[in-house]
Amino acid sequence: MSRQSSNRGSAPLLWCLFAVLLFSAASLRVWQNHQRRVDHQLWQGRCQQIDVWGKEAKDRVWALYRAAEWPNAMPRSEVERELNDGKPLSLMRNGDRDIAIWTDARSGRRFELKFRNDRWSGVGTRSGAGHPPAPTPSTFDAVTEGIRARIAGWNRGWGPLLWLVLLVLCLSSGRHRRLLGQLLLGTALVCFTAWLVAPKYSLTPSGIFSNDMLFWGTLMLASSVTMIAWAVIEEHRRRRSGLLCPNCEYSLRANVTGKCPECGCHIPQDLRLRVQVDGGPATS
Repeated sequence: MSRQSSNRGSAPLLWCLFAVLLFSAASLRVWQNHQRRVDHQLWQGRCQQIDVWGKEAKDRVWALYRAAEWPNAMPRSEVERELNDGKPLSLMRNGDRDIAIWTDARSGRRFELKFRNDRWSGVGTRSGAGHPPAPTPSTFDAVTEGIRARIAGWNRGWGPLLWLVLLVLCLSSGRHRRLLGQLLLGTALVCFTAWLVAPKYSLTPSGIFSNDMLFWGTLMLASSVTMIAWAVIEEHRRRRSGLLCPNCEYSLRANVTGKCPECGCHIPQDLRLRVQVDGGPATS
């Protein structure tokens, strides 16, 4: 079996392995993006619930305060029974008033309750605990996102730059155009997949069409397939001449040494005669 045929036989296996790895990595990112969106939705729901509880606490406090305003204000003991489950409030002296900071247990919202002569004389709102911190990605999620950004980022990613270098080599090289075209296609697939599974975009029609980077990924894929098709057409044209090395399929046209300049193997006698007859150097 020649070296070229051996390479062709291993190519489908390599492409299958590449597809499995790429699909596994993409599936992992899709799952992580889904979990991130679920966590964010739960966080938003929690924040909305806290806002509702805070409004309910504010309405409750002000309803109690307006029920009996000064001078017939509510005694402090009754306020403690209504708001603090009968437990005494911690008071601070401020001039002729006592001030207690009461915190709503559900929303974390704080209220400033003012008492004069042990009767409720005023109320104010203080900044409460607020919303819980937004969920942060796990360490593993952050690592995989960093790898994805390193692959597909135009500013600091190596994927688009590598694709451009391979494109230049594919255009300038004739003998290795098919191999370079396959590397070009593999790099384009990796970049396209990395842009497809970006955390900001969902795998829905609206998410896909709003992802502008997929336009460049599609252009890269189309260009890569074009390069491979060009390489296949060129190989087919060279094979039709029949003057190829049986080991590496290098063109032997105009060869007079009896050895392949590419791999160094000896050219069989019958092929050498055909080269001399059909592909010899031009004579004046």
